[in-house]
Order: sequence, then C-alpha cells, then structure tokens
Amino acid sequence: MSAGAYHNGNELKGKADGSLDIGDNTYDASLDATIDWRSFAPYVGIGYGNAIRGSRWSFAMDAGVMFTGSPDVRLRGQVSDPALEDAFNDDLKREEDSLKDELKDVKYWPVLSLGVSYRF
Repeated sequence: MSAGAYHNGNELKGKADGSLDIGDNTYDASLDATIDWRSFAPYVGIGYGNAIRGSRWSFAMDAGVMFTGSPDVRLRGQVSDPALEDAFNDDLKREEDSLKDELKDVKYWPVLSLGVSYRF
C-alpha cells in the first residue's frame, strides 16, 4: 500500500474563433477555455517493488488514484458585434455553468508508476 500527495498540474486549454454556437445562438466571436484542477492531490495506491537477490537491478510498480476534486471551468470570450455583448455574456455564463455541471464528477485521476533502478 502507498499513500501520499501529488503536486497536480493537470490543465486543459482551448481557443476558438469564428462562428461559434454558444447556448442556443450563433455568434461571430472568439473564445478561450480553461479547465483545471486543484494543485494539491492526495494519492492512494498499491504496488510492488523488488530488489532481485544478488543483483544490482530492482523493479517497482505502483497503481492508484489521486483525488483532484471537481475541476474549475473558465470561459472567456469576445463577440464582434457590441450590440450582442449582453446576450453573448449571458449565453457564455450558461455554457460555463453547464460544463461545470457535466465535469463535476471528474474528481479522480488514475496513476500508474513504473520504475527500474540499477545500483552501482
């Protein structure tokens, strides 16, 4: 058994420009999206390590899961027509809330660690 913590840097970023479907409307706009998880992630796993008797080689394997919590979702955009800005921002906020709701259960990340060492 193993336990610990990871400094988690998992993050997804994306950009889009042009004719975008946001909410029930289509806008000529640009969009930046960021999805990230908290940086401290507790970890539990199970593994095996062996030092081959009489050998300088050893092998290790650990498989487990880190708990990252629900992701933070940020959508930022700009519409080309200023007259549509209020409607665009309302639709963008609804899209962001919908995406947060869809991803709320993505709290766990699988981890597989393999190791080989040689002792001089």
